[in-house]
Amino acid sequence: MDEHLLTLNAGSSSVKFALFALDGVRAVYSGQIDGIGLGASARLKVRGVGGDITSDAASDTTITSASAAIDHDEAIAGVLGWLREREVRVAAVGHRIVHGGVRFVQPLRIDDDAVAQMAELIPLAPLHQPHNVAGVKAARRAFAHVPQVACFDTAFHAAQPELNTTKTCRCLTGKTFSPTATAPITIMTR
Repeated sequence: MDEHLLTLNAGSSSVKFALFALDGVRAVYSGQIDGIGLGASARLKVRGVGGDITSDAASDTTITSASAAIDHDEAIAGVLGWLREREVRVAAVGHRIVHGGVRFVQPLRIDDDAVAQMAELIPLAPLHQPHNVAGVKAARRAFAHVPQVACFDTAFHAAQPELNTTKTCRCLTGKTFSPTATAPITIMTR
């Protein structure tokens, strides 16, 4: 069986994933688990995108939990179970992470220190970062011997001109906003 790259985007109530064959890096499957944290069951939906791992083009499965609500570990376990049923070999895992602060301005191989530093950034993105970190932790437990890489949304802003990241801008509302290096933005005016 060929080796694959698994990409994960762990959100507050879902985990989205895609599977890519490494022989030419072609997409094979994409899917998501909805309902994390909302009840004792969640729905796993998978769509084939021209892959040849198995003959089934789609999957729609319910994952149940013994606890009151499905958590990220159980969601990742559901994805892992689906992959195991198809004898998929995962060679690496990539994670979408919302905030990298000023430390993480390019993709990073994940280790214990990186996870701790990502967790320190939760106050900068409290609606997303805790779930991103929970997904990383769950995937590291599930794929302990597989290299894992974090890709940060904020890395895009690291290459923006100084004017966009350090100057005070006046919004259309007339309010003054002074971005910081940990939350750079561009404000466009008319």
